[in-house]
Amino acid sequence: MRLNFDAAVTAWIMRLQGEKIQIIAQRLGTNTYRLGEVYREEDHPSSKQRAIDLLIS
Repeated sequence: MRLNFDAAVTAWIMRLQGEKIQIIAQRLGTNTYRLGEVYREEDHPSSKQRAIDLLIS
């Protein structure tokens, strides 16, 4: 399943908090390939910054 923007932000938050990618994929109901698209910023490139903003606020 392709991630929407909110799920991409959640994936970034989980990754920045040190969660393993396989666990993130399982919790979000997707696969590691789709997460890779987000983490390589091919999909939802502004999601990383939004996650950082949420974590520091």
